[in-house]
Amino acid sequence: MRSDMAAGYPGLTRLATVALGSDNPGDPAPVRCRTVSPMSETTRETDSGPDTRSSGGISGWRIALILVVLTVVLRLPAFLSSRHLVFDDGTYGVSVLDMRHGLAPYRGVFSAQGPLHFSLLYLGDLLGFRSIDGPRVAPMLAGIAATIATWAIARRLAGSTAGVFAGVLVATSGSMIWTTGQVTGDGIASALAVCAVWAAVAYRDDPRLRNALVTGAVMARHSR
Repeated sequence: MRSDMAAGYPGLTRLATVALGSDNPGDPAPVRCRTVSPMSETTRETDSGPDTRSSGGISGWRIALILVVLTVVLRLPAFLSSRHLVFDDGTYGVSVLDMRHGLAPYRGVFSAQGPLHFSLLYLGDLLGFRSIDGPRVAPMLAGIAATIATWAIARRLAGSTAGVFAGVLVATSGSMIWTTGQVTGDGIASALAVCAVWAAVAYRDDPRLRNALVTGAVMARHSR
């Protein structure tokens, strides 16, 4: 194919009758070359899509699993403690035991926390099969939720490496370990706050009705 005809068809392979090291048309030893247009390169890059791998070539699901394991391991000593660690840990733990025996929250059991606090502690106790460590299940899950939500937010805003650093910081933070390794009023509230920000960031990137409803629901739960 002649070079002037191939110029109108980007991406086509053509034969040029120019030998290597020669500037004169008509020399022997034609060289096969490829005509590439900027449009074809742009299309190829667009079709490939964004990179779904996180830092170091590890997938996002594996990083999330690593962060969950790290969060749980660091909180296990407090979670498995046979004695209460602070006043709130003992008070809320006894309150969960009272709810096991049928006392209603905020009627038979008093608390200064919002109405969602005892409900989550009760559900966590059910997930823990009402064992001696059952009252601490909800705070442990709150620590996991705060870590994963922070990782997801930073990953959306600043990339995968920043997401890993942010998730590790929350998982290893002394204040977060203290409030989510035992029963407190701060651990669950912190997790709800971070999840509310996560939902808002997701809605900003994808403003659908479903994401708006999730954002409103999480923020409403946090405000109570």
